[in-house]
Amino acid sequence: GSRFPPDTVVTIGGNALVNLKVTDPLISGLTPLGTAGEQDLLITSPSHPMSNLFYGTTFRYTAPGRPVALSMTPTSGLQSGGQPAVIEGVGFQPGLTVADGPAKATVLPLTGKGVQHTAVRPR
Repeated sequence: GSRFPPDTVVTIGGNALVNLKVTDPLISGLTPLGTAGEQDLLITSPSHPMSNLFYGTTFRYTAPGRPVALSMTPTSGLQSGGQPAVIEGVGFQPGLTVADGPAKATVLPLTGKGVQHTAVRPR
């Protein structure tokens, strides 16, 4: 599209895109968390309340696949363990466990800006 008003709002299944940026002719952002299946995609503008700028299409969320770790902070630590760490990635689901050999970790789910994060503290 083009000439989107600066106050354009994009929702998928009623949830707004995160970090939305509107520039002519591009709208960008991160998809919000959703549930698997088709969801309504709607582009509106408060300055044009009587019309939908874009309506009638859907966005399809797919069920998560294998979890994928993208980074870990810190990347080193004491051999004796016991230090907090954060693993960032996608596809993390409740019940995820993290182990390094015989050592297991307590997994605490965190959510932020449409990407799932998991904090890990060794037991």
